[in-house]
Amino acid sequence: ILKANPAFVPPNTEYKEVFGAGLMQKRNDSKITKECLSNVVTKNKEITDDAARDLIVATIAAKYTQSNTVVYAMNGQVVGVGAGQQSRVHCAILAGGKVKTWFCRQMPKVLGLKFKAEVKRQERVNAKVRYIEGGMTQ
Repeated sequence: ILKANPAFVPPNTEYKEVFGAGLMQKRNDSKITKECLSNVVTKNKEITDDAARDLIVATIAAKYTQSNTVVYAMNGQVVGVGAGQQSRVHCAILAGGKVKTWFCRQMPKVLGLKFKAEVKRQERVNAKVRYIEGGMTQ
């Protein structure tokens, strides 16, 4: 069992040493709220509450992943993340593929797949993903 100190306050500056080189930066303690969406730079300045919620969820997810991150959110949940690739384009392709798989998992044909009672939940999820992505063998 892990026990955290509720009074702990991390330092404002983070420091890491990588291969003998020291890296220092201000800790990212910014709060992601609806106020972060106040500077809309598109022609249509209106953001619906649903869109704002999804933007906030996606931004929070992106904040805690590697650089070059693309996040898709829908209905208050993250449905695809692509991160850590050399190119943002590849991140978008990776995240888009995960969104496609997520949508396909909601299809009646996939939801209707039958499994034996002893097949565990994660094995069912993995089998559905393989079925969607064409990874099933005879």
